Amino acid sequence: MTPATDSLTQPTEGSPWAFSFRRTVVCAATREKPTAQSYLIARVNRRRTRRGQALVEFAIIALALTFLFAAILSMGQMFFAAQVVQQAADVGAQELSRMPLNPTGTNSNDSYAFPTLNHVLYRYVDLNNPNSTDPLLAVRQQIFNEALLVVPSSTLSELGLTLTQYAAKYMPLINQLLVPVMFYDAGLGAYRYPGTVVKNEQGETTVRVLMAEGPNQYAWHGVVEEMGTYGSLDASVTGSFSVTASAPITSGTTSGILPGTVRLRINYPFQAAGLIAYQPSATNPMVASTAPTTPILADDSHVSFTNSLSGYTLATQSSGSSGSGFGAYAGEYGLGQMVAWGSAAPNGVRPFRRVVSGQGVYRREVFGQ
Repeated sequence: MTPATDSLTQPTEGSPWAFSFRRTVVCAATREKPTAQSYLIARVNRRRTRRGQALVEFAIIALALTFLFAAILSMGQMFFAAQVVQQAADVGAQELSRMPLNPTGTNSNDSYAFPTLNHVLYRYVDLNNPNSTDPLLAVRQQIFNEALLVVPSSTLSELGLTLTQYAAKYMPLINQLLVPVMFYDAGLGAYRYPGTVVKNEQGETTVRVLMAEGPNQYAWHGVVEEMGTYGSLDASVTGSFSVTASAPITSGTTSGILPGTVRLRINYPFQAAGLIAYQPSATNPMVASTAPTTPILADDSHVSFTNSLSGYTLATQSSGSSGSGFGAYAGEYGLGQMVAWGSAAPNGVRPFRRVVSGQGVYRREVFGQ
């Protein structure tokens, strides 16, 4: 057999081509055309080559597609949460502006005083006393109750209700609107709002939110709070809720916001389950450092705070998504502990995190005694 030669042959019957370029094997003695078996072997070899080429191409682009898919899902979840909290903040501020509360937030009984919106939202109210004359009772029952930011699954089982059904029957307005961004915490055995699990002075399990102030440095905030007050109930912190407020934000500052204004903010700590956080740039804390690109290690022992967790204590953390295990909201402070390929950190790394806030501002329209 001589080496293969190229020849231009007439097309077979029914072929759409005027001519077909065919690789043929010609016998030196008889110049016979190749057999059907030789054609079949050649076609199989070409098909195997194409399959191997497609596998290599897929391997090259699969990693990039995986990263892109994870980013799309994570950003979509963050934008969805932003819409939920913005609607809740707007509706909540509007309803609070129409609650018939004392114009100055004071009362002859000091226990009823509420000089800031935070007192309206968080001051203790006895919900089990049907004869209570506390003017904030209606706020807890109709607008917001921090104790319902955590709903034990055992409670739902006893009532035979889903979380959505429970919310429609027992939750006030803002709590109902925040249900779409709550998640099931297996370690806690409850549905809860994202953030740090704490207990208030009445022993109720609830949630507070940490906002980054610097590397491993955070400030405590309320889930729902008056803008500019860190959710504080400290008497030295004043807001714009009272019509006689002289310092609408905090002592020693000025603001264009008029007294007698409801300025409500809802904070949502978004932490991505598919993306990890990197050390920020020295010049821009919102951008990851490029040299080198170092993940933020999940080490709760190095976390510090710029304000105190006044009136609250950390709840006992259990293993799982809210304890020592791994998850987007795991860890003592709920900052997340994620497993990252190539990382030998015993507690993993931090997930990508941003605090999304929704805000609503309304002038107070209705006043009571």
